[in-house]
Amino acid sequence: MENISVHSRLREERTRLGLEQKTVAAACDVAPKTVSRWESAIPIPADKLAVLEPLGFDVLYVVSGRHAVAAGASELCPRDADEAQWVRYWRAIRPEDRRFVVVTVRAWATSQDNAGQDTG
Repeated sequence: MENISVHSRLREERTRLGLEQKTVAAACDVAPKTVSRWESAIPIPADKLAVLEPLGFDVLYVVSGRHAVAAGASELCPRDADEAQWVRYWRAIRPEDRRFVVVTVRAWATSQDNAGQDTG
């Protein structure tokens, strides 16, 4: 019975991230039909679960039903497809260029915070 939960949580995570089965299949180097089977009938191999983590999957949740954040994981999991895309962008940026991105986003976020405050 536990595998049924793993199957549904795998599908739930893929949907949360806004990923299609063919995208997951390409990352795992399998056919889309295989991903469909993982989400409905057959267990996903552990080595394929490891491939899903960089895509934004909360693998702890898929396997155990416990979210990584709730379990004290040091890395937050994206909440939706937009956040997952931001994480993918961030990971694609060269480490030496990340400081510029942080400074820029921090300045923009701060200006947004201040825009909603009454200054008079």
